Amino acid sequence: MVSYNTMVKKDYVLKILINIVLAVLFTAGVYASEDRALYYEGIRDARHNNIDFAFIIFDNLARDYPSSRYFEDALFATGEYRFLINDYTDSRVIFNKIVSSPENTKVKLFAYAYLMKLCEKTGCEHKVYLGYKKNVLTFKQISLLFRNSQEVTYTSALQKVHKAVYFIDKVVVYIDNEAFLTIHF
Repeated sequence: MVSYNTMVKKDYVLKILINIVLAVLFTAGVYASEDRALYYEGIRDARHNNIDFAFIIFDNLARDYPSSRYFEDALFATGEYRFLINDYTDSRVIFNKIVSSPENTKVKLFAYAYLMKLCEKTGCEHKVYLGYKKNVLTFKQISLLFRNSQEVTYTSALQKVHKAVYFIDKVVVYIDNEAFLTIHF
């Protein structure tokens, strides 16, 4: 026969477990909605040319939500902003963080392009530059049968349209339809 105290203890433990599970589920939902709200607030600011405010939001998002699905886009936007204001040191650190991730995403391709441009502007070891170049050139397997080129496009969180056009002999990277970088094979 089970005593009354044992039943009370089991009920108490069960209530605690239920509360813990609910707290974890609720926290995860709040986390997901907070990072999403921040991301779209930053997008809205970028679309209205409030780039400084968008940067602050994306910087907070990248710092406070490293597991967010918006992390890579937010981090890229902070690197892009720092590049635009000629803060090349911090920009290089951010883009290197992006390219060190194991995923092979469009964001990574354009981070390599920015790193190459940073090498041209501020200098870097030739071996490092060649490594960036190799990663851009080999990012996309090109099959130009019946075509002159292939494209990879990405719109950053700062609303800049990035496009890499792969030709037989070169890759041209455009930002907002302006040639940013040309890389010959």
